[in-house]
Amino acid sequence: LLGPPDTLRLSRGIHAGPLVISRPTVVLGEPGAVIRGTGRGSVVEITAPGTTLRGIRIEHSGDDVDRDDAGIMVRADSVILEDLELRDVLFGIYLRRVRDVSLRRVDIEGRPGLPESRTGNGIHLHYSRGIVIADSRIAHVRDGIYFEYTDSARVSRNRVSHVRFGLHYMFSHRNRFEHNVF
Repeated sequence: LLGPPDTLRLSRGIHAGPLVISRPTVVLGEPGAVIRGTGRGSVVEITAPGTTLRGIRIEHSGDDVDRDDAGIMVRADSVILEDLELRDVLFGIYLRRVRDVSLRRVDIEGRPGLPESRTGNGIHLHYSRGIVIADSRIAHVRDGIYFEYTDSARVSRNRVSHVRFGLHYMFSHRNRFEHNVF
């Protein structure tokens, strides 16, 4: 059995990425804490269930659409992402085959001015279930929130602008959308 998660506190300033979280961890950023990627791959990758990421700016992901480079790549269940700012990212947050992930107060801005073929989605949900996305802002990405084989999600009070489609919805069921502005 795994014990309680470790806690990592990031001080104000720039911290070099990428960061791979492979054990349950609570990552808390002081005001002004930044994780900056190298411009290749994802900036933060979460593979440990029960991880929390809160209060951090995440920036400078790779730009490979075929590899799904993201500000945050989540491959674990029961993850909480709160009070985050993502800038200069291809995909903002990419959830791949996960359950019970919560995203709250996330502010995502892609790379403005790029052709659509060189941009990713703000939040991409792939084969996922039980996702909550609330009180977030998404801009300057290809599609704001992209559903792909994702069921039982709740999406509420989000603002999406400067995108191709605010909501892109494919092969997904039993999802609830309330008080969003696309």
